[in-house]
Formats: sequence, structure tokens, C-alpha cells
Amino acid sequence: MVEAKEARIGDNTYRISHLPPKKSIRTLVRIMKTVVSPMMRGLSGSDEKKKSILDVDIGFDKIADGLAASLDEDTVIDIIESLLEYVELKKSGGFAAISLEVDFQGNLSELFEVVKESLILNYGDVLKKNLKLVSITDLKNVSTGKKSRKN
Repeated sequence: MVEAKEARIGDNTYRISHLPPKKSIRTLVRIMKTVVSPMMRGLSGSDEKKKSILDVDIGFDKIADGLAASLDEDTVIDIIESLLEYVELKKSGGFAAISLEVDFQGNLSELFEVVKESLILNYGDVLKKNLKLVSITDLKNVSTGKKSRKN
């Protein structure tokens, strides 16, 4: 069992726990379908010698167009609710489940900070380990649906 993480954000303390594996995978796939795929369409340039994602020219207009076409309010809210399902807020009697509608009313910046912390806790190690193994060509192929040369 992995320990929960406590995060101090603004005047509040949150306890963030890992999502169960099936929920974590489902949420990650939704994030990838909703956000990552359109962002990858924004990668430009054909120089396959680039070793890092940081070396790629990003077509921000393409990314914005892709995100605008793929994002809808219900999907974003569903992803946020999934990421917050195992987050608790420290109140006078101890930690308690959070309410998206009550605890973050008038404080969206804190909501997004908590979502960020949940993303880091749940997917930071996966991204850190696996992005090093993925080439720029593979990322472009994912966005276009082409098979990798390795397959």
C-alpha cells in the first residue's frame, strides 16, 4: 500500500491518495484521448534526429485547435472528479471527503492546484520513466495513427 500524500495549498491541507489501478488506468486513458492526442498533433518538424521532446517545435495554434475540438465540459468535469475522488480536505474533525461544488466555490485556482497534485502523485512516475523511452517519431505516430517502425 502506497502512503497518501499531504499537500498544503493556500490555507488548506489536502490528503491525496492513489487511485485504485483500474480507475487510474481508465482516468489516464481519458486524459490521453482528451488532451494528449490533440497536443501531439501540434508537434511539427520532420527531423527525427531530435532526442528530446524539448527539441521539437510546437505548433501552438494546432494544439489549441486540437484541444478546442476534443474538449467538452462534461469530459473535463468527469476527469477532475475522478482525480479528486481519493482526495480529502482537513477540517476541524480531521480529514473528510471533498465536495467539488462546495469546497472550491470561488476558488478555482486552488482546485486546479489540487488536481495537479493528484496528477503528479498518480502519474508522475509513469510519465517520468516512460517519456524517456518514447521517441519523437513514436509521439508523432500516436497522433497520426501510424505504426511505429519497431512494430
